[in-house]
Amino acid sequence: MDLIREYVRHKSERAFAELVSRHINLVYSVAFRDIQNAHLAEEITQAVFVLLAQKAASLGPKTILSAWLCRASRNIAIRTSIVQCRRQKREYEAYMQSITEKTDSDANAWNSIAPFLEAALGQLKSREYDAIVLRFFNHKTFKEVAAALGTTENAARMQVNRSLEKMRVFFVKRGVALSVAVIAVAIADNSIQAAPAALAKSVTAVALSKGALAAGPSLTSIKGALKIMAWSKAKITAVATVALLITAGTATVATNEVRHYREDAMWREVASVMKDKNGRPVWKLPRTFSIRKSKLERNFNYAFTEWDANNKILGLAVPAAGVWGSAYNISRTRIANPDLLPAGKYDFISSYASRPQKALQGALSKEFGLAAEKEMIETNVLVLSVANANAQGLKPSTDGQWGFSVAPGRWTFTDVPMSGIASEVEHALNVPVVDQTGLTNLYDMELTWGEDGWTPDPDKLKQALFEQSGLQLKPDTQTIEMLVLKKAK
Repeated sequence: MDLIREYVRHKSERAFAELVSRHINLVYSVAFRDIQNAHLAEEITQAVFVLLAQKAASLGPKTILSAWLCRASRNIAIRTSIVQCRRQKREYEAYMQSITEKTDSDANAWNSIAPFLEAALGQLKSREYDAIVLRFFNHKTFKEVAAALGTTENAARMQVNRSLEKMRVFFVKRGVALSVAVIAVAIADNSIQAAPAALAKSVTAVALSKGALAAGPSLTSIKGALKIMAWSKAKITAVATVALLITAGTATVATNEVRHYREDAMWREVASVMKDKNGRPVWKLPRTFSIRKSKLERNFNYAFTEWDANNKILGLAVPAAGVWGSAYNISRTRIANPDLLPAGKYDFISSYASRPQKALQGALSKEFGLAAEKEMIETNVLVLSVANANAQGLKPSTDGQWGFSVAPGRWTFTDVPMSGIASEVEHALNVPVVDQTGLTNLYDMELTWGEDGWTPDPDKLKQALFEQSGLQLKPDTQTIEMLVLKKAK
């Protein structure tokens, strides 16, 4: 933290280069374990130190920097995995492999736990996470761990032991049965590996530019990490199917509604997800699938989709199209034959850690007799393009605080890509929207259309887009990816 303060006060390149030198192996190792790709791990490492350069001034004096870097690496790796569509496949393959690798030898123990290590750490509490990183990643003594955490040596020892036991239970649920002692040795001996020799120099240069020199994938990862951090600080885990982020007021209404929905223990537990005191989702439900007709009285359209350590998917009062959209990772407006879907709205949860969407697909097939496949189909769409590049209502973002709020007759976007704006328009108009603006920045935009209702009138929304933001929507026929429903065999 002395180096952080020196960098913040004097813009010291020497101090920052020293920070990179000390921690680059740690960050690279976390990224590589999570992504299993050396090239992507280098990009994630670069993005983490750009993030450190941007956030250095806001770090408090009690920050455990190595733990902060581990969390940042994990967040960026998650974002990268989603964009690359690789994470679920890798975790599933790692899980299947781990079933046959259960011996207690050091090499096999590490091979068994490595694919799940970051996920196991992610389910620990903040101080537990810090203690494990200090003890086994930084190789600190218990006395040094205690000093960093501001506690006694005995308390630090107990903290580490409790954390290891939680991790042991986590691994057992994924088919890896090892003792606490074997896990501790495996992590201590194998968790840090050397980053490529030339990486420190390039990372320092890009980070000191605060991302200005970053390549496209790295810049995307940085933006994604900032969004994840902003979301966590908001202490809200509800993501609307028609919104990127729910406003605080709307989320409060949703929370109150869920509190009154206490039919059984499972959904009482679901309610607690929305009010985690640490600003993170709390998934305490067992490995299960459940779906049923919703009894929530309000006209909600929320689908809570959170890719945490346990990869659970949850929905409350979601139309059937939204349920199938969550299962197949496609917009609910892009279902080719929605007439086959059941009527009404549904509450559902899929909590199978390795492949929750696959589990959800199988359960829907069994429950409703409907399978589905993605196909390229020619259909009617709306093409979003730029009519007036100088419109006052569309401004490149300046504050970096991502969000989207909804109010009657008004949408407010902050730090949102054009693809996100197109997605919200698509959901509101219930027609596929194809983004052909060519705009690649993040934008701030406010739209008002003079109505009291939550759902905008299509003509008024189009007019507001054109007049206030210089964007136009034109009907067209294009071949796009659609979800085709079929009777299950």
